[in-house]
Amino acid sequence: MFSYEWYQQIGRYMDRLETDRNSNSIETITINELTCLDNKQVKSLLNLACNIIDAEKSFAVYFQRKKLCLLASTNLNDDHFELTFPKNIVHDFNLDKTKSIASNKTGYKIIILPIYNQNEKIVGYIGLEKEINFELTLKQDNNLVIISQQISNILNLNILTDKVKQQAEKLNSCEKNYKESETILNYTNEITPLGIIQCNLIGEITYSNSKFRTIAGYYNSSITNAMWFDNIITEDKENIQEIWNNAVAKKESLEIKSRFLHQNGTISIVKINASPIVKYNGEIKYLFFISDITQKFREEEKLKKAKENAQFAIQQKETFLANMSHEIRTPMNAIVGFTDVLQETIIDDKQKEYIHLIKTAGQNLLSIINDILDFSKIDSSKVVLNNKDFTIGEIKTNVYELLKHKANEKQIEFNFIKDESLPEELHGDFVHINQVLINLANNAIKFTEKGSVTLSLIKENETNDHCEVLFKVIDTGIGISKDSQELIFERYFQAENTINKNYGGTGLGLNISKILVEEMGGTIQLESEAGKGSEFSFKLKIKKSNKNENRILSQSKYTYQSIAKLNVLAFEDNPLNIQLLSHLINEFGFDIEIAENGIQGIEKLQSNNYDLIIMDLDMPIMDGYLSTKIIRNELKLNTPIIAMTAHTIVGEKEKCFSIGMNDFISKPINKDELFEKICNLTSSNFNIPAANEFQEKQNKVEKLSLSYLKSLSNGSKDFEHDMIEVFLKIVPNKILDLKNAIDNLDIKSIKSIIHSLKGSIAIIGIPAVTDQLLKIESNSENEEDSTFYLNQFIKLENTLSLYYSLLKNELDLNYKKNLVA
Repeated sequence: MFSYEWYQQIGRYMDRLETDRNSNSIETITINELTCLDNKQVKSLLNLACNIIDAEKSFAVYFQRKKLCLLASTNLNDDHFELTFPKNIVHDFNLDKTKSIASNKTGYKIIILPIYNQNEKIVGYIGLEKEINFELTLKQDNNLVIISQQISNILNLNILTDKVKQQAEKLNSCEKNYKESETILNYTNEITPLGIIQCNLIGEITYSNSKFRTIAGYYNSSITNAMWFDNIITEDKENIQEIWNNAVAKKESLEIKSRFLHQNGTISIVKINASPIVKYNGEIKYLFFISDITQKFREEEKLKKAKENAQFAIQQKETFLANMSHEIRTPMNAIVGFTDVLQETIIDDKQKEYIHLIKTAGQNLLSIINDILDFSKIDSSKVVLNNKDFTIGEIKTNVYELLKHKANEKQIEFNFIKDESLPEELHGDFVHINQVLINLANNAIKFTEKGSVTLSLIKENETNDHCEVLFKVIDTGIGISKDSQELIFERYFQAENTINKNYGGTGLGLNISKILVEEMGGTIQLESEAGKGSEFSFKLKIKKSNKNENRILSQSKYTYQSIAKLNVLAFEDNPLNIQLLSHLINEFGFDIEIAENGIQGIEKLQSNNYDLIIMDLDMPIMDGYLSTKIIRNELKLNTPIIAMTAHTIVGEKEKCFSIGMNDFISKPINKDELFEKICNLTSSNFNIPAANEFQEKQNKVEKLSLSYLKSLSNGSKDFEHDMIEVFLKIVPNKILDLKNAIDNLDIKSIKSIIHSLKGSIAIIGIPAVTDQLLKIESNSENEEDSTFYLNQFIKLENTLSLYYSLLKNELDLNYKKNLVA
């Protein structure tokens, strides 16, 4: 279709276009607008250009990435015009904005003129071809340039027209969407239960919905030019305006309660929320949301009044009961006291029997009076927990010694059993623990005609600071039917109608016991069967007695960093416990293998060596007791064994020791307790710091500063507890991430992790750790000093491990305070 020279010249254009992609003189375009271009005008101009130089062919094309797209032509096939060109044709010409490429040149068969867009960037060209070489005159050149400019104008006018059309369509679409949004918004504003208004900065209402007009009392009058606070009652208006002016001056939001006076004289109580908004033109206005809380306020006032009346009635009842109890108790104490004196002076057996009956009746009457007084205190919510140090021996004296004479009189056995692993000294509400145990034990003796009553104290779990104690009172008495068990703790309830007649009592003792146990953070339980006795039990988490309340560290001399690698074999069949044990042992830095029953474990011991065995007592096929006997008696192994069980009963620990186990831990497993027991049994494998070195570390540790956290909590112990729990969960993982980043000398990650850690450390308040983080961060530019990073990380990890103990102690302290509260 075209000559070789034509292709060569066009190739130079395309090569120039490809290599000068970022040039300020050339642009590629995608012009969908050309589909509506009037090509007649362009073709007419191309024909005119042909006539000027007597050319045989002419065309106009525009650039579209790596190809040419036809705009118009003469003497060409317009339907299949799309050409691409190789990149290896070297360009050797300069584009000129005012002259044709062939200007002042001779010997050309091809003339090319540029087409410009409105930004004077070249977007295409006009091509003319003659069959013979010719010389272009200046006049011809100027005329051709004029034609190229006119074609450029036609192209740009078409593009501009299409853009205007598109913008008009877009504007119409926006207006339509705006009107639809406005309609939806107006509808929403009208159906909402909230009053909505918009005000300028002086408080003048510029928009309001109908709900506001109802709430504010504008029934028929116009709201035009009204101020939003016009209808606020006189007593509130001055204060409300002052609050409004202060908020506007600072461009702040406000939240207030006030009252609107309606035109009909009624008053509505409202809650007002207002926030500044910036309009598209920069103007600031306030958007108000007003909710009518009149009904809610009135209901709250009714409840408040009813509560005050109820409290007054309770106080009146308490005063009456206290007075009556005092008036009755005074003569009854005298009656009972003098019966003791009288008994010593009476010789006649019949008279002694009568005196004994009088004394028994008097004691029963005093017991009823005491129950009524206790009930009145509980009913008026005046139970006050009083925590103090006490001993297990004091419980025995105050409960067992007090009641054993009553049991002896009935010729029934009364036992007191204490778990030997239970700490002797504790810190808790000794008075109320005593009261509950006396109630339960006294009931058990009262309803047992033969057999025994047993009071047991069992350690369920233990931490550094607390001990979980299970209290049990078991009897072989008349028992309680299934139907009655659901109601036995209710006030005034007694299991059978004949009980009051045969045994006496108010039916308040168990209800009082239940309430006291729950106030101390426990739950009371009952297991019984009619005719076969009863078992009452409750569990309390009690703080250990500690004369030095200011201690800040547990006295463990072991840290994870001081431990050699241990191989641990765990006998355990429960999948969840397997997962837990594996996690804990690996966290300590040890290796662990699992045997899911005794036989499997014995096989492993026959072929491998282990530093420690953790033995679950309850397993299928072969339990922990038999497995231990085989390990000690048949395999003749002295490997330390820690017994592990969910059932902690009196004597079980001694049984484990008797068959060769070395220590005992109950489920759920306490991590620190397990670690301490492992350390004690395998200490020969450890690099333990000297005593003075460990003490020096302790002295360097600062006391926790939780002042910032406490300022955030506003007195909420639950919030402080949750924050510390999150800290203990997240920070150790962050420390592991930091170790990985240091191992890889990933400076970017080191900086990022330290930045995150500093925020967490600041909330808890550990300045020593913050200083160590800053020291690592300050060296972050020295990417080659891996030894420095490693040494600093070890110091950081050691310091944090000490503070973890402090934070765990703080969690336990918060828990106890919550119990007291």
